[in-house]
Amino acid sequence: MVVAVSAESTLHGEPNQFIGIETNETSKAKPYPWKSYWTDTGGPNSRSVGSWPLTFHPSPYGHRFTVPVQLGDPPQRSDLDVHTSMATTWVTGKSCYVPNNKSVIKVHKKGYQNFELSFPDWTTVDGTVYQDRARIGDGENAIGYWIQEFGVAKTIHPRFVYERKLSGVLGLGPKYDSGKRLPASLLTALGKTDFLWSWRFSMTFKEEGGHMDWGWRNESRYTGELLKFWHSNTKVKKHVPNAHHTINTSAVYIGQEIMRSRRALTAGIDSTSSYIALPYPMAVHHYKKLGKRAARKFLLPDDCEGWILSSLHYKLTLYSVHTA
Repeated sequence: MVVAVSAESTLHGEPNQFIGIETNETSKAKPYPWKSYWTDTGGPNSRSVGSWPLTFHPSPYGHRFTVPVQLGDPPQRSDLDVHTSMATTWVTGKSCYVPNNKSVIKVHKKGYQNFELSFPDWTTVDGTVYQDRARIGDGENAIGYWIQEFGVAKTIHPRFVYERKLSGVLGLGPKYDSGKRLPASLLTALGKTDFLWSWRFSMTFKEEGGHMDWGWRNESRYTGELLKFWHSNTKVKKHVPNAHHTINTSAVYIGQEIMRSRRALTAGIDSTSSYIALPYPMAVHHYKKLGKRAARKFLLPDDCEGWILSSLHYKLTLYSVHTA
């Protein structure tokens, strides 16, 4: 299954932003339960800063995700448009354990080759590594190409979400594969001088009855590093068709001192329950051991069984959460 995503907005970007979700389907079925939930989660420092419609589109060409941003003073609207030609994939990461290696060294897997990854619980995943180009912009307006690595697994470790034995994680970062900076034209177009942190999003698909695990890193283009993740786990309800279609994103932090922050734009979209999967600042707890339950687990309200949506058209509300 290949899904592309497009978002449109008049968003006023701020460095600490989190997304809440509402849909036309849910508002017809039941009262929208998350306004008070968001207030409780974000506390008095949480406020709405804008909204936009988000629509999923089937695509034979891979993933597409458009992030609307406003940068500069006065603000100029810009669309951060990311394309990749790969199907549903996951990033193998900066390093991994090599099975049957007595020294248990870490190696950097790159290029077109087969791989085996062994995890701290000694579960092994095997598959093939690919390289692909990523870009910002569309068509003749595309700016900046750089190499990313993607692994397509033959078997899936339980920590990865999947459909048809493929999980979906896409990573973007501040450098070319050769280590060069992104082109000056890109930085100029975005109206700032430097990328402080990488930006990524992931698209995940999950069979019913399992756990949804997802996480990110924010300081490297190797956003899929296997051994260092922040996680949120959510039980997928049984007997629900197309159980999980989830997106999570982390931010682009560009330029000025005021925007220097380790907190990222994050979002989780569950097509069956229409609720935010991770509405709190990242880096609260570290997922230190595979199989360990996350410190915070987000469930639907007791009286809510979730909604089966006939179409994946969402209205998302963006919140700014400022923490000490």
